[in-house]
Amino acid sequence: MKMSPGRTPGQRSSTLAISPFVTGRQARSRGRPDASAGPSVASINPNTSRLDAFQAIVSSPLGRKTQAPQPPSTTTTTAANAPSLSTAAASAPELDASSLSSVERLRLWRHDALMQHMYAAASHAGQLVYSLTRDANDAFWLAQVYFSQGLPQRAVELLTADSLHEQSVVCRYLVGKCLLALHKYDEALDTVGEANPFKEEPEGGNGDYTDHGDDGGIRIESSLCLLRGQVYAALNSIARATECYTEALLVDVKNLEAFQKLTDGNLLSPREQWDLLDSLDFSVLGDNEALIRGMYTLCCSPYAGRDRVRAAQALLSDEYALDTRSSSAVARSHARTLYHQGAYNECLTLCEKVVSADSLDMDILPTYILTLQQLQAGNKLFLTAHRLCEQAPRSAVAWFAVATYYATTRRTHEARRFYAKSLVMDPAFASAWLGFVHTFTADGEQDQALAAGATAARFFPGNHLPNMFLGMEYMALKNWALAEEYLTLAYDVCPTDPALLNEMGVMYYHRGEYARSKKYLGRAMDEVEATSGSTVQGTGLAIQLNLAHTYRLLGDDDRAIRCAKSVLESSPRNADAYLTLGFLYLRGNELEKAIDSLHRTLALRPTCIQAQELLLSALEMNVAVAVDKDHPLLAGAPIPTEYWGTQGGMGGKKRPSGGLSAPRTVAKRVRTNEGAGDRPGDRTGEHMDVEEA
Repeated sequence: MKMSPGRTPGQRSSTLAISPFVTGRQARSRGRPDASAGPSVASINPNTSRLDAFQAIVSSPLGRKTQAPQPPSTTTTTAANAPSLSTAAASAPELDASSLSSVERLRLWRHDALMQHMYAAASHAGQLVYSLTRDANDAFWLAQVYFSQGLPQRAVELLTADSLHEQSVVCRYLVGKCLLALHKYDEALDTVGEANPFKEEPEGGNGDYTDHGDDGGIRIESSLCLLRGQVYAALNSIARATECYTEALLVDVKNLEAFQKLTDGNLLSPREQWDLLDSLDFSVLGDNEALIRGMYTLCCSPYAGRDRVRAAQALLSDEYALDTRSSSAVARSHARTLYHQGAYNECLTLCEKVVSADSLDMDILPTYILTLQQLQAGNKLFLTAHRLCEQAPRSAVAWFAVATYYATTRRTHEARRFYAKSLVMDPAFASAWLGFVHTFTADGEQDQALAAGATAARFFPGNHLPNMFLGMEYMALKNWALAEEYLTLAYDVCPTDPALLNEMGVMYYHRGEYARSKKYLGRAMDEVEATSGSTVQGTGLAIQLNLAHTYRLLGDDDRAIRCAKSVLESSPRNADAYLTLGFLYLRGNELEKAIDSLHRTLALRPTCIQAQELLLSALEMNVAVAVDKDHPLLAGAPIPTEYWGTQGGMGGKKRPSGGLSAPRTVAKRVRTNEGAGDRPGDRTGEHMDVEEA
């Protein structure tokens, strides 16, 4: 079907332009209209004041019902007894219903019933109005009533019966919305068109998105682009959906939903999000330019613009008094920042304050649920999921909370089922997709994990995590070539994520490329310090410990020791750091420090076989030291590394199960291996475990 762009007044303006309260209608000027008249698409007087239309709306019967009684004329009105009204409603002229025609009274009845969600009354009044006027605007509002009732098919039949969707852009838009709700995606695309019919293509140039006038609302042309993008997204045409959402923003910067589709939907990489933000023209917003630009900034990824996000948070707090208590968007931005920093306790405190004030704040709840999962707070997750299922059972976040609870309690089969239920409600829920992938990984179903991860990577091209998880899966399979390929794809999307840089360092560590491993682990540590300052926790501790192992294999024991000690400064009960120190001190013949570190390891982790083996070797060597520190049995004795790596390590042999070796056996082993491994570059077999963040 060929669409007509439509050049009638208000067609490219917002839907408020066809409000039933706009004065100067043709119907009123001729009294009772002829029922046989055709659809009146251009029933709005183009000379009507936009402000008059707005004031007529705020002074509708519904608006008047909320006004406080006026004080007697003999009483002086003061601030204490002034009516509690909004500025717009108070300044609006009083509407005298007796001066309206019968049709306009019916319109007021219809609109008032719609605003009060009395859909039966609104439907009855709307049908009466449309049967009298046959006006396309009245058909549109009657279809709005049907759509609000949950009857999209009835709205489609109404608007297509007289081909109103071909004559009126707003009717065409509503038909597209209804067809999308009915999952008739091909028909919806035919209705709204595969491209923007209003886009003016000059010769040899790009399309013209110049605004031909701003009525204060969202231009219907922009809304059509958004709807077109939603249809493409439902058809899994992600690239075309991204183009449509971007076009919707270029047509009208006020289309916040399109911007959130691009950012929250992970359709753009962090760098692309900031580039899009810089290309938008906020000057059309007048006095609200700085405010709206700041709110849009909070939606962008902090990976590529930490300083800009902080500046926007400070601006909104200082200039507009918008903080975590008064603005959900600001609270969400702060919570996301804390979560990415690994400051889970601080993030939990902030999220709980917001949730206690608004238990159904869907902006903050996903971050709150993920934080509870990181802290293994199973009881709070259970209570949160139970409450959400009671209060918002049709929300994807509610079933995401249920799935996360089961994943935290390691009931992966139930978790997978509820992750799938959440995705049925919202296929663009990235966190649910990633959780769904993790359930296959936890069960060891690597083929299914790879398939689900590849699907998530296709649905969310701006999110680096699916490709990172695919790389981790191939690392578990020791397929280093594919692991490097997928980690590189993730790196191209987000080169500043410390967790990703850590995984790349771990991959090169396992491949024996220790110099490259040190490079990426060092960059990961720099990002952690730039994000969280001097406080290193979570991912930062794992990165620092991995860096210590890399320095050890490069022969730089001093830096390795400094890294391990730095871990203990932030996490004094880290058994892995004490184990690493024990090994390094033992190799450097600092037996007293080695024994002390290994004792601390066993105090924290009594079943650690590696620590037991190393401690036995340290004690046996300490006996020889008491005899003569320059004794040939000690001077040329290497550390017995053949037992290293028996607990999740990369290699090495397990100690025979015949109990601990006697000192005589140890002395024999020392003489046999005398002189081996004492060269700085000879580190064969000294592999240690590295941690994956």
